[in-house]
Amino acid sequence: MRTTKTRPTRNVSSPKMAKHNFQSYEWERFISSPFQTIHGSIYIQISHRMKIHQRDVVEVNYLFPNGITKPHMAIVISNDDLQAAEDFFYLAMISSKNYNPQYTFPLEDSMLTKNLTKKSFVICQLIGGYTERDVVRICSHVKAEPFNLIFSTIKLKGSAF
Repeated sequence: MRTTKTRPTRNVSSPKMAKHNFQSYEWERFISSPFQTIHGSIYIQISHRMKIHQRDVVEVNYLFPNGITKPHMAIVISNDDLQAAEDFFYLAMISSKNYNPQYTFPLEDSMLTKNLTKKSFVICQLIGGYTERDVVRICSHVKAEPFNLIFSTIKLKGSAF
């Protein structure tokens, strides 16, 4: 997390300024508020930009019940606040196979910003918690209205959300 002083020439992220203006115990207090006075100066919190956001279609190595991991697409269903607070997010797996139609949601290319290579389905009961380091790549992004339908289906058909 980078911080800057109200004057642009004074950067707290530089080692010299950090030594004079910041103590480690103050950091814990500082991150809880966007504006904080430390040693009589006002600092503004500039949070790092998260790479993964709600509605992103990402590729992860999905852990199956038999202990095998395989690369799979998944949709980030948790909001950015959870990731910021807890450093993880929830994903719903996407598959090209529709084994249990009662627990799937068909994913059309028109719902995405970038098309997937195969006809795909969101598997509503396969939800997992992941971190940014688990993501291989970001593949696409689900548009807002279809995402709301997907999320409602997940809540209805197969999850504790």
